[in-house]
Amino acid sequence: MIHRCNVEKAYKKLEDLTLGAAIGTEDVSKFVATLDRPEQAKANMHKLTLHNYISNAAKKANSI
Repeated sequence: MIHRCNVEKAYKKLEDLTLGAAIGTEDVSKFVATLDRPEQAKANMHKLTLHNYISNAAKKANSI
C-alpha cells in the first residue's frame, strides 16, 4: 500500500520504523500520519489490518 501510494523511499522508511524494534498499531498509525500523502490515502492505510491485507493477498494469489 505504501508503495502504491508513491511514498518516496517507502521501503527505507519502513525499515527505519521496524528494524530491530517491536512495533504496534499506535506506532504504525503515527508513521502513517507523518507521510506526505493525501488524507484519503492515509485513511486507507489506517484501515489496513493483518486480516484484511493478508486476506486480499490470498484472494489475488488464488486467482492466478
